[in-house]
Amino acid sequence: MFNKTFFTSLALLSLLADQRLSADELAVLKSKPMTFVGVASCTATNCHGGRGKSGGEATHWLQFDAKHRQAFDVLLSDRSRSMAVKLGIREAHTDSRCLACHTTNAGKTNVAHGERFSLEFGVGCEACHGPAGDWLSAHTQKSWRTLSDLQKAELGFRDLQSATNRADACAVCHVGSESATVDHDLIAAGHPRLTFELAAYHSMLPKHWNAREELQRDPMQEVRLWAIGQATTAKVTTEISRARAQAALDKQSDRVATDLAEFDCHSCHHDLAEESWRVNRWSLGKLGAPQWGTWNVYSAVWLAKNGRLPGANLSDAGVETSFIELQKLMQSSRLGTVRAEPLLMASRQANAALRR
Repeated sequence: MFNKTFFTSLALLSLLADQRLSADELAVLKSKPMTFVGVASCTATNCHGGRGKSGGEATHWLQFDAKHRQAFDVLLSDRSRSMAVKLGIREAHTDSRCLACHTTNAGKTNVAHGERFSLEFGVGCEACHGPAGDWLSAHTQKSWRTLSDLQKAELGFRDLQSATNRADACAVCHVGSESATVDHDLIAAGHPRLTFELAAYHSMLPKHWNAREELQRDPMQEVRLWAIGQATTAKVTTEISRARAQAALDKQSDRVATDLAEFDCHSCHHDLAEESWRVNRWSLGKLGAPQWGTWNVYSAVWLAKNGRLPGANLSDAGVETSFIELQKLMQSSRLGTVRAEPLLMASRQANAALRR
């Protein structure tokens, strides 16, 4: 029985394949709500619910990827209930800030949920592959293979053969986004501080594809994932700063409050003993002065200076220059506030350099 979504997808697919989408039609397509259809739409045995790796991707995810599969369940734990009390929210499993990353929504706006969508499946297929409402039926057609990556992206599909796309998909939750961050309030309430390294996380991820064959085709994959992950993490950091600056200006405020979680924890949390290793290793500036950004910034800056890796030249003097300006601006706040306009400009410049 064909449903309305099937025919809508075919119509969009036909238009894209024929290259007949006008600028206005593309604008409408981008503005329309993306629909999450839910994991249940992918688990049929003749789709991705089989037994082998090929054709059994959803089965492998359900059986082995417990961390993502049970991401929603974590919100029902005693720890989450304790955090909710400390944060002054009713329940973690109904709070939008928690659901943004513990479910397939992943902080997205302008989305809709299909009849078979369920939050209880945690971080499911569409969290990585994109909202499938406009491409679920289309991707089963032979003509799907003739479309370009851009054409598929217009339908909401994320091509994860691209290492950059993989980094972007992971960073939305494991680093943060403009609409969802693990701030100091969450950490103080008991949420683990985010520390993300793409190559390591990718290695630990239970694979639902032939990873050995993939690595044989691309022996330098892990090195590239590390480098791209560092650049992506720093890029996301600039996007968060940019969003905060823009939000302040939209409210006609010229100041942005910094968040403690953006600074090195050891700036404040360090041993008082003079022989402490934390005191002895301090070489980033004056002891006690807050240091903005650590794990999510400095590796990207180093890569910008020295990033001539096999198969990828990441050197870009503009990254180092822009980050120095951004770092000076943030550290001048001394954990207070930053002027919104300079922060917006510095974040945009650093972001543009990282995108290059």
